[in-house]
Amino acid sequence: MHARVAASFLVVAIAQLPAVAAAAQHSPHSPHAPLDPLCAELKLPNDPAVHREYGCYYFGNYVWNDGSGAGNVTGRIYWPSDCSSSTPPGVHPLVLLMHGDGHAYTDYGYLMSHLARNGFIAATISNSGSNLERTGQALTYLNFIRNSWTHKTHVQNNIGLVGHSRGGEAVLTVARRIKELGLTHNVNAIISLAPTDNAEGGGAHESIQGGESESFLVIYGTDDEDVFGWCVDGPLPSCSVPLSEPMHTGFSLYDRAGSEGETEPFPLYDEVVTKAMLFVERANHNKWRSECIDTAISSLISCDAHWNIARGYMNAFLRWQLRGESIYKDFFTGRWMPPSVAAEGVRIHTQYSAGYGRRVLDNFEQGGAGTNTLGGSLTIGGAIQIITEGTTWDYDSTSPHDTQSLVVQWAPPGLAPWLRWFIPNSTTPLGARWRDVRGFDFFSLRAGQLYNSPFNTEDEPKEIYVEFRDAFGGSSGLIRTGQFAELPYPRDTQVLYAGQLIHVAKSPMTTVRIPLCGVKNVDFENLSQVYFWFTAPGSSSGEMFIDNLEFTD
Repeated sequence: MHARVAASFLVVAIAQLPAVAAAAQHSPHSPHAPLDPLCAELKLPNDPAVHREYGCYYFGNYVWNDGSGAGNVTGRIYWPSDCSSSTPPGVHPLVLLMHGDGHAYTDYGYLMSHLARNGFIAATISNSGSNLERTGQALTYLNFIRNSWTHKTHVQNNIGLVGHSRGGEAVLTVARRIKELGLTHNVNAIISLAPTDNAEGGGAHESIQGGESESFLVIYGTDDEDVFGWCVDGPLPSCSVPLSEPMHTGFSLYDRAGSEGETEPFPLYDEVVTKAMLFVERANHNKWRSECIDTAISSLISCDAHWNIARGYMNAFLRWQLRGESIYKDFFTGRWMPPSVAAEGVRIHTQYSAGYGRRVLDNFEQGGAGTNTLGGSLTIGGAIQIITEGTTWDYDSTSPHDTQSLVVQWAPPGLAPWLRWFIPNSTTPLGARWRDVRGFDFFSLRAGQLYNSPFNTEDEPKEIYVEFRDAFGGSSGLIRTGQFAELPYPRDTQVLYAGQLIHVAKSPMTTVRIPLCGVKNVDFENLSQVYFWFTAPGSSSGEMFIDNLEFTD
């Protein structure tokens, strides 16, 4: 028998307030000069952490049991209002949030109310148990909202799933099971906040694919005391023990999302996912909740900073992916930061990969360091002493990545170290020429330093100089990656886990996007070579991971 109980029904929460329009700010790590802006005037979006489309919102508490075996599922639904009626004006995308262990569905009111006032019907549910049990609870509530809720006719079949901690992993299970069961719920965006990656019951780790959701965002803090990754030293038995598999944090979920297998993805490929990851310095695991207390741990950013990051970036991602507002895209490419987040002095390191609209020069998945993904050569020159292509986490336990990459190491004496990727003069599967990259806006790469390498200097960022050469001898000259994104020395920190102080560290990669519109003296219809030079001033040695060389939108 179907049953529903509603409490706190239709509570008006906030009176009319004006929308706040504020120009987005550059990320502090991305000065973007001289090749930026994109050779055209930019239209800046409102600050997504502050902007509100609707002056009021309502919320109601509901319990639902659909007889599927999930039992009574308790949740709270927030919806927008024009302040004149309790009925949502128009129809709106649906967002469902799942919390983690030890958390409650009421822990995210600051976020849910913000999403409601930005034109979403936002629900948060009580969930527990295994990922599959949580999935049953989520499906029960999705069925309720879409088929039985009072305002069901105002709900679009256009769904975003958001999860924190265990919920951040479970939302991937929800999306997978929707596809496996042939259900009609149309999931178009997934956000995992400080997620676990447990592979419950000895099964495979979750890996979101395009048929389950074509977009994925991970937000994860450097000082996460719960999902902390690899322990460098401390009293835990696992501390300083080399990894036997990837460390399974938000990084591994990001890396496995979609597929790196295509050199130029086609829309019919089911595995393609547009994805982004924000690695937030000095953010931890529990300050994302409403029940946040600023402690004496001075190394952490404030509760307000955590909330502004969640409000700003989640609102921007959902407006981009569920409402088609592409103006918010560059909050995830590393180009822009919400002003309210920048004002807190927050540092965020971004990874980004377009699902479509990219041509992969090298993703290092094919094996063998002498050949790139397009089938051309990869040549080593100068003072590079060691080059390794293979599983990233297996090379160094501080790497949180579950992917293959290139590891380069250089040190004096010797000639300036360099790598060269040769683009073959052949055609794509659709008949275009690999060397004709005029249809792309950026050259993109991921790179990062290795923690505690004797070739790197603590707290010193690294730079790569990129050079483009065409088939007729034209050269772009050297372009510094530091103009567009910082490749910092990896942050290490101490966190309190189960009452014990442990030392954790990660060697992450960051995405660098070089706008091609400002590159001169190169014929991009006949681009034949891409060089990396490792000759930054004051950096005569180094050891880095490199991955995902792409021409992209």
